Amino acid sequence: MKKRGIYGWYNPNNPKVILYVGQTNLYTLEWVEDNHRNWRRKNYEGTYFRKNLEKIGKNWIIKWIIKPYECLESEIDSHEKYYINKYRPKYNIDYDPGKTKKTGKYTSKYMIENER
Repeated sequence: MKKRGIYGWYNPNNPKVILYVGQTNLYTLEWVEDNHRNWRRKNYEGTYFRKNLEKIGKNWIIKWIIKPYECLESEIDSHEKYYINKYRPKYNIDYDPGKTKKTGKYTSKYMIENER
């Protein structure tokens, strides 16, 4: 089992509104932030969120919603889906936890190459 956590991106001008919810198996938010802010340099996918973070989110901040803990991927998918449904983040429009873009079905992301 891996440690996985849930993070949220906020605008410091309105810190009660979560703009994006995601999950990671990285241990620090600095690494997560670096992946999102430097996606072009790292040749990562330019998601709707990453493009807007680059364009208008220079001052946005990232915080843990759930700090990483050992769990199954399916468990963290379910937590992420819960928080996306709870907060309805503006920039979570092109990703559904546990559902891959390639199959359109709920499949472990690690079964699909280059997935998240």
